[in-house]
Amino acid sequence: IEDVLARYLSLPEQERGG
Repeated sequence: IEDVLARYLSLPEQERGG
């Protein structure tokens, strides 16, 4: 499931929803 983490981390902070 590393693909999901890689995509999540690949997104900019604004897209992370944080």
